[in-house]
Amino acid sequence: MARMNDFIPFEENVQQDDQEVEIVVETQQDDDVQEVQDCGKKTKKKCENWSPAQEVALAQAWVQISECKKYGNEQKAEGFWRRVLEHYTTLVGPTTRTIHGLTPKWKQMNATMGLFNGLYNHAKQAKGNGCNDLDIMRVAMADFKTRTKKDFPHHAA
Repeated sequence: MARMNDFIPFEENVQQDDQEVEIVVETQQDDDVQEVQDCGKKTKKKCENWSPAQEVALAQAWVQISECKKYGNEQKAEGFWRRVLEHYTTLVGPTTRTIHGLTPKWKQMNATMGLFNGLYNHAKQAKGNGCNDLDIMRVAMADFKTRTKKDFPHHAA
């Protein structure tokens, strides 16, 4: 089901019984265009695909900032994500990514990694004699593929 934000309005005026009626026809936006806020202005830009190295850098930045003893949990979400973006930039170099680009990617990655972590822990508890960590990893990967119909994409992260 499409959301209202996924459409661009197209206005058309039609005359009906000597009255002008305004009809709004909606068309779908391109999937690879993302609205971002930049200094209070909404702008549109192309979405950039995430490389595995960028995903690893995002995970490292999130862990580093979330475990910071100086701020702990005494920071607001925007300040936290601004610090994650700053740390991410030090890891990957100059980037066009914004806070609003990191947050949804992290939420998606975190959910996927949480599911995999649960499957890994379950496989670890159910391991038989003679099983090593590689066997546990194979079982968890197979369980993940069975559940999601996809391979686990964030192994490095």
